[in-house]
Amino acid sequence: MDFMDVVSGRIELMSACSECPMIPNLYFLSAPSAGISDTIESSALKPMFDDIRQQFDYCIVDSPAGIGPGFCLAESNADMSIIVTTGDCTSMRSTNRAASAARDLGIDNLRLIVNRVKPKELKHIKTNIDDIIDTVGVQLLGIIPEDKNICYALHENTPLILYKKRLSAYDFLDAARRIAGDDVPLQQSKRIF
Repeated sequence: MDFMDVVSGRIELMSACSECPMIPNLYFLSAPSAGISDTIESSALKPMFDDIRQQFDYCIVDSPAGIGPGFCLAESNADMSIIVTTGDCTSMRSTNRAASAARDLGIDNLRLIVNRVKPKELKHIKTNIDDIIDTVGVQLLGIIPEDKNICYALHENTPLILYKKRLSAYDFLDAARRIAGDDVPLQQSKRIF
């Protein structure tokens, strides 16, 4: 089942969701495997998102890169937009455009995650986290260092937070706590800076 089965009324939301077997109360709802049609109106998804808001505390929608139909559908029903970038100039320009598009869709609550940070590469290209924030133009939510354990955990089909080596999992947790409203300072980790 995917979210289009819910939108079309073929199945109830909770029947279409799959609970993570390793983390209680974490559910997944798939997107259509054939992709998202350009003809789907954001208003068609509104009842499903209203139902999600009643059933869950948080819903994270992983929209495709770029500002195509999938992005627009996700953003049109969002309360917050988390823009993800890396330190390279192409990614920063793309995320700047995504932030502008989200604002055009009426989202004022924008946050930035700088992902796969490699201090040596940032130094080599003569940039830093502040430059990235300025280029994208969005308030920083979190900094996630490059971590080979993400790939290993994925390969073993294990959530990173449950994996034996989970260095960057703590950075993700800090970002999640900030989303929840906790005052979590951005630490100047030796792994990043």
